[in-house]
Amino acid sequence: MKALQCELCGSTEIIKDGDFFVCQSCGMKYTLETAKKMMVEGVVQVEGTVKTDRTEDVNRYLALARTAQKAGNNADAEKYASMVLEIDLENAEAWSIKAKAIDWQLAFDNDRLSESNAACINMLKLLNRVPSDFDEINDALNIAIGFIEHLRAIANSETDFFCQKLANLPNAKNLELVQSELIRHLQSRELQWKNIEAACELQTAAVKRLSKEQGESAEIPENIEEFLDAFTEDLSGLAERNISSMYFNAAITILSSAVHGSNAWSERWNKVRVFDYYGTSDFDYDNEEEAFDLCIDAYDSCVKAARLAIDLSDNKVAKQGAATDELLLKCWGILCTLEERCINVRTNRRYHSQYSSGQITNDGFFLSDEAKQLRREQLVKDMAKRDEYDPEKKKERERAEKETELQAKYWLDNPVKKSQKQWLEEEFDQLGNELRELKSRRSFFSPFEFKAKRECDAKIEQARARRQEIKNSLKALDDELMAYVSNEIES
Repeated sequence: MKALQCELCGSTEIIKDGDFFVCQSCGMKYTLETAKKMMVEGVVQVEGTVKTDRTEDVNRYLALARTAQKAGNNADAEKYASMVLEIDLENAEAWSIKAKAIDWQLAFDNDRLSESNAACINMLKLLNRVPSDFDEINDALNIAIGFIEHLRAIANSETDFFCQKLANLPNAKNLELVQSELIRHLQSRELQWKNIEAACELQTAAVKRLSKEQGESAEIPENIEEFLDAFTEDLSGLAERNISSMYFNAAITILSSAVHGSNAWSERWNKVRVFDYYGTSDFDYDNEEEAFDLCIDAYDSCVKAARLAIDLSDNKVAKQGAATDELLLKCWGILCTLEERCINVRTNRRYHSQYSSGQITNDGFFLSDEAKQLRREQLVKDMAKRDEYDPEKKKERERAEKETELQAKYWLDNPVKKSQKQWLEEEFDQLGNELRELKSRRSFFSPFEFKAKRECDAKIEQARARRQEIKNSLKALDDELMAYVSNEIES
């Protein structure tokens, strides 16, 4: 008797499972009667196209994919989702599971973002088809909601993943992972958010359309109604809000990695920055110079990471008043601290010989005066930016601006006093010039020109007295002005 051979894939690995014979290669099932007919010698020629119903196989593989993904077994989830897609390329849930499974298998040596994007695009194409009934809408919305939850989780996970190396060891290579790879992933998620919002809008619009077409006979499934009640009013701006939140969290994580990386490096640096040299001449400073360069690179990497956090906060995060200002104040403050650390980096040396006591000296590597000056100029600019977001300094600036405005108004409303102040100031300056001239003239008198000296001294005293009167008058005018300003501000 001939062994059973699967008509679909040709495999002979067929075993009995309950009332059916099941192909272990493709999953095709055969009844007992069909199996008996297959056990004949020779070849049966079948003309035309043979169509088989693989619905049971799709459902079975899809269930396995769901179970594997729920258990965190993403490799199996991807495998079973792919098996579904080999049978049915228009299964949106399988594309969704595959995209999510690929995302969660992210590794430095195996970044499959392009494959995940391709699966996501195929899912979105299917979700953007106009549905014909409420069941299709229900399926589409469930898939969309599941993918929304995934987007929120995966973006935070990717940010942590790419920032971890910088936090552990800050350098240009690990900074590149954040500046390039992380940003690439976040930009991809940004596009996916916009597309998933469009799919949700299409499906919710279809609910309204079908409800209108079917009138009072329309029976909307409960879960769709729950979705509409909880979600529809927030659907507008769904992508914008979540994209802003994604970049807000990314900025905080990047900033945190810069701080942790800088602190960890500082601890290591303080233990190795003193270099010991033995002997009296021909010292090799190569290791010391290399260590200094590595330290500058580490701090510069942290500084650039902090600048990236600032850039994301400024350009990608929706302005939320005090919350955004607080984040930016923190970013600029940390940036300034990191810049100061970098400016002060140096090595020290300790010489050991019969002529040296082994004390630490000021010899070593450090930034040149020109390099320090350039960095300090940048630091001053960054400190000014930091102060823009400092609430206390902001209040001081606003008060100063208000005082300036009120002072201008006061002089405008009191032109006589303004003129009086101008005359007094001019006279005060004129008397100052006269005093300098009198003192200069007196220095040229001979010891015997008593009368001329007395006359000159009298004029000097007279000018000083008049200047003091003017100073008192100006102070009285200023006190009156400040009293007005103070009363206006308090009122």
